[in-house]
Amino acid sequence: LAEIAAERVQSELNYLLSSSRGTAQLQAAWQDGLFQKWFPDATAEGLQQIATIDQTARRFKAEWSEFFELLQQRIRTTQHTGKPTAAKEIEASGSTRNALTTAKLASLLSADPAIAETQLWQLKYSRAEIQAVITVLKALPTLRAMVTQFPWSLAQQYFFFQSVGVVFPAVAVSGIAHGFPPHQMGYLLERYLDRQDPVAHPTPLVSGQDLIMGLGISPSPQIGKLLATLQLARAEGKIHSRQEALTLAATLLQEGALTERYHALQHNGE
Repeated sequence: LAEIAAERVQSELNYLLSSSRGTAQLQAAWQDGLFQKWFPDATAEGLQQIATIDQTARRFKAEWSEFFELLQQRIRTTQHTGKPTAAKEIEASGSTRNALTTAKLASLLSADPAIAETQLWQLKYSRAEIQAVITVLKALPTLRAMVTQFPWSLAQQYFFFQSVGVVFPAVAVSGIAHGFPPHQMGYLLERYLDRQDPVAHPTPLVSGQDLIMGLGISPSPQIGKLLATLQLARAEGKIHSRQEALTLAATLLQEGALTERYHALQHNGE
């Protein structure tokens, strides 16, 4: 296999990842040492996680059909606002790239995102696919830390959703395979499935340009801090309109309280 083109190896691997029927073959391939060249960090635990992901997907299909449909969607780099369509397990395909295959692929790689990224580049995965897998790997330590902190603050949830974005479905199924309590994940699922949820899918009352023009300030890192602070204030029900957002932003700047408020939010989000 070391002499086979990376693109061909990737295509055959995707066939195995895209259906639960391929999981036993993945386990057999690992046991026979066929992954040594391409996945030197693959372990028995990682292969078992893939089987658990299959089981979790079946549970989602039975209990959270809307979320199961999201697992079938192709990897995207931007938020998807349309209604999911695929409702059954997808047919195996060498070109399949979705949340479910992303979660499985992450289970074969090093837990170190930098090492995993190198391995994926060697297999000729696209930038979007690599970014999705790395997002999963980076999110897992956060999920492990969150287990003991339930119920979570709005800040924790906000920064978590911001960090994973549209890769959340892959993060969710991977997290459960790694032992994240399903009932806690269900709380996050409900938020994610609600397209109007201000924490999982924030729609800013103002833009960075609005702040620059409305407050007469220059572009700087404080714009991002202001936007995050305002979004959380909206999620908490403290502001409801563009004018209220601008007023709060002006107050924070005038009182010199932005940095302190933002750092407090980050601390609460950890």
